[in-house]
Amino acid sequence: MFFALWRTAAANQADNILKNEITSLLKERELTMKKAEEVDAPATLWEGRHFMDVEFPALSKTKLDEIRGSVASTINSHHYYKTCGRKISSSLNMAERLLERGVPIEEVEDLFEQTIETENPCVGSMIGIEHVKLDGKVFHLGKALIDDFNHNNHTLCLSRVFEKAGVYDGLKTRKEPGDTAITEAKVGEWYYKTQYFSKHGRLKGTYINFNTPIELYPYAIRYVDLEIDVCVWPNSKVEKLDEEKLDEALEEGLVTDRLVKIVREKAQQIMKSLVSK
Repeated sequence: MFFALWRTAAANQADNILKNEITSLLKERELTMKKAEEVDAPATLWEGRHFMDVEFPALSKTKLDEIRGSVASTINSHHYYKTCGRKISSSLNMAERLLERGVPIEEVEDLFEQTIETENPCVGSMIGIEHVKLDGKVFHLGKALIDDFNHNNHTLCLSRVFEKAGVYDGLKTRKEPGDTAITEAKVGEWYYKTQYFSKHGRLKGTYINFNTPIELYPYAIRYVDLEIDVCVWPNSKVEKLDEEKLDEALEEGLVTDRLVKIVREKAQQIMKSLVSK
């Protein structure tokens, strides 16, 4: 069984042209499937005329590492390091060539980590916060200063000072020039917490964002937003927001049942811990 998706240009075409197009596509499919049975992986089966920019969050990268590792010499976290780009990506290529030559993986990984050590962000450096929506849009939340970085448990404390007025999303509280945002994030965690303070140090509220496991790159932390948020006001009021948006994303096929279950459980755990305080 197959489905044909016609473009608008096909609307006024003659029947014989449409039939010929389907016949051609079926033949191309048959040749592609036959090629798949004959070639050794990895191999190009069919090259399209277009490309698509696809976001692969942390867990997807891990799965891709497993698949690549079954057919080629692969450093752990290969796809993550590829995304880092520049020196880290080129160093990865060199490291995996050493693996292909038979150099022990422990030796190669140790050398690789030493080579890229200076590329990693550290206390005192500025990084971005890349907030990726399920529709693919990327919101850059501004540059943040790394105030603290615990390498043992992979937690960061970031600070931002706002220059423009506005409103804090969810909290519906005024944002004023001079306000400070203090963000606590942990690499690999499904959420992060941001507290907003006035320029005089008064707490304006806390915003907890739920997302795919946080990734740390030389230039930014990055994640895919999973819609649900939890807000905490200075008077201890706690509210969970936008759960219906996650339901809509599930209906549209943008997220899986398993992913929805995970983020709901995480949100429930946080809500329970906040309410019990």
